[in-house]
Amino acid sequence: MGRAFGWAMRKRDVRTDGPLALLEATSNVEVIGCRGGGKSAPSKVVMYSDLCDAHTLGWMVGHSPRKIVIVDFGTTAEVVASLVENIRRTMVGMLIMVVGVGGQTKIVSESNGQRVQVVNKDVGRVQMNTSGVIDKAIGLHGAEKFFADMDAAWEQIQRDSVYGNQKIEWSEGIGEDRECSGKAGGRPGYRDFFCGCEDVRNAWTQRA
Repeated sequence: MGRAFGWAMRKRDVRTDGPLALLEATSNVEVIGCRGGGKSAPSKVVMYSDLCDAHTLGWMVGHSPRKIVIVDFGTTAEVVASLVENIRRTMVGMLIMVVGVGGQTKIVSESNGQRVQVVNKDVGRVQMNTSGVIDKAIGLHGAEKFFADMDAAWEQIQRDSVYGNQKIEWSEGIGEDRECSGKAGGRPGYRDFFCGCEDVRNAWTQRA
């Protein structure tokens, strides 16, 4: 989902409805790469280990943002907390918004779950309800147009080779089960994880 979100942001015009800049963090830089250019926002891809170093923070400062939005697609709470802490220290007074899209796909103990809740509260993490976004979009445009746009976006994602290095398995409802049980691995991709709509709301969602 994170890669699809980055793809959608790069398709926007930085002068109108695009972000000022786009920073993506990953465990494997090569699988994402940078596909900017044209009128899209300046972008950078870094390893999680480099997310809070001086060079990355300097890149963020260099764009003179007034607000930083962190969209979390399921990394650890500690990674997000460390990023927020470093932004607060480097850019004092910066307005920061943390939006959670999904979460870590693993089973956690009750104590770890409580610890994550404390960390999320400290950074002000707001969990996105994709079902609500979809319902709103369908209410505005109708189900037929919504799903037609969603399928069109998926076809464009494939043409743009956004997931060109992954094996796509066409199935229904098994992606999340395999992720939670640790059987998915790093390469296989599941369409139910990638579907989204290229509408202004960019309602990316899991589809069973």
